[in-house]
Amino acid sequence: MIDPVIFTIEIGDFTFSLYWYGVLVMLGVAIATWVSAIEFKRRDQDPDYIWDSLLWILPAGIVGARLWYVANATLGGDPRYLENPLSIINLREGGLHYFGAILFGAIAFYFYAKKMGLDMWLALDAVSPGLLLGQAIARPANFINQELYGPPTELPWGIKIDAQHRIPPWNNMALYPEETTRFHPTFAYEILWNVFAAGLLLVIA
Repeated sequence: MIDPVIFTIEIGDFTFSLYWYGVLVMLGVAIATWVSAIEFKRRDQDPDYIWDSLLWILPAGIVGARLWYVANATLGGDPRYLENPLSIINLREGGLHYFGAILFGAIAFYFYAKKMGLDMWLALDAVSPGLLLGQAIARPANFINQELYGPPTELPWGIKIDAQHRIPPWNNMALYPEETTRFHPTFAYEILWNVFAAGLLLVIA
C-alpha cells in the first residue's frame, strides 16, 4: 500500500509531515475552481469572482469539514472530543468531512455572492461540475488511507484492507483473513459517478 505520508521534515522539536490526503484535496480544490471559473466566463461573467471567492470558501470549508467530522464521530460513539475538547482544533490528528466542507463553503459562497451582487443561480450552475470533479480528484486519498471501503466482495476489483484499518465485524481475522479477503472500493464508485455527473452537467450546459 502507499504510505499516507509523502515526506516528513524534522528541525529540532519541529516536525512537519505532508500527507497525500491534503495534497489531493487541495488539487481537487484547484481543479474545481479552474473548471468553475471557465464555466463562469462562458456565461459572460468575470472569472476572477470565482478565484476571489476562495478567500471566503476555504476557511469556512475547513471549519465546516472539521466540525462535521467531530459531530459525526461523537454521535457514532467516539468520546474523545467530549473528554478533550481542545483536540477538536488539533487538525494534525486528521479528521475532515467533505459534507461539512460543502455545507459551510456553500454558506460562505452565498454571502460572498450577495456581497458582490452575483446572480446566485447562475453561479451555482457554473460551480456544480467543478465541485463534482474536485471531489473525484480528492477521493483516491481514501484508497491511500484505507478508508471508506465497502463490505467484502469476490469481484475482481476488490481491494485489500490491512488489519489495523478494518472495522467490525471485518476485523475478525479468523472469519476474514487478511490475505484472501477483498472489499468493495466504494470511494472508486463515487469517483465514477462524480465524473459522470460532472460530464452530464457540462453537456447539458
